[in-house]
Amino acid sequence: MNFEIELFNKDSVKLNMLKSILDKKAAMTFQLNNGASVDYLAKIRKEGSRVQVYENFNISEDPSGEIITIRPIMVNSKLSVTITSRAFGNTICVYRSATKSVEKEIPFDSDCISLVFVPQDEKYRLQFKDYNQPDAELERIEGEISVIERKKDELARKKKNALNHLEKIETEYKKDYANLEQELDEIKSRLGVDESIIQYYKDRDIVPVETIFQEIKLKLEDAEKQIRCFIEARQRKTMEIEG
Repeated sequence: MNFEIELFNKDSVKLNMLKSILDKKAAMTFQLNNGASVDYLAKIRKEGSRVQVYENFNISEDPSGEIITIRPIMVNSKLSVTITSRAFGNTICVYRSATKSVEKEIPFDSDCISLVFVPQDEKYRLQFKDYNQPDAELERIEGEISVIERKKDELARKKKNALNHLEKIETEYKKDYANLEQELDEIKSRLGVDESIIQYYKDRDIVPVETIFQEIKLKLEDAEKQIRCFIEARQRKTMEIEG
């Protein structure tokens, strides 16, 4: 259960877990603004004193040793109270001074909770957070992490495709393009003979053959461009080495 409630002058928060804290089955730490966390039992509580003043907050213990009460003296600093416990069945109550009654009672059924007194104008906003329950901010962060992971997967795929493309270029670059150029000339020579035959039969029902040779011509042009590109690259490389 996560919630927020207004806390007015002389209102207080009562926790029936003093005995658990004294028995060290529970621990309570205080943090003013963004300062260091201070353990209540070790650093704040004084033996023989039932009321402690911590900045602008009163922390009091009832004579029965059951209830510990936190009450703002004045609206000033932000206070964060973190409670960890191995003992369950405790409660946290918001007590209204004006009505002398408990307005809200929250069961303490988690390993860890926090109470944050946030100053606002002439009052406090008391924020209660249960760390065993889903948190909207945590869900938002997890959603962002999921987006980042998807982007990482996409980048990995693009990187793999780029590497495969480079490997193909490297394979082509290593070929003996001098021999391939000669083979290309022979194919073009044979194609010239075939084109004369096509010219003779151009009015006959042999259109698929013309289509085939047209495709061959286009492929030959592509091959010629590629051979020229790699030969020029090889020549530039040779000139760089010799220069």
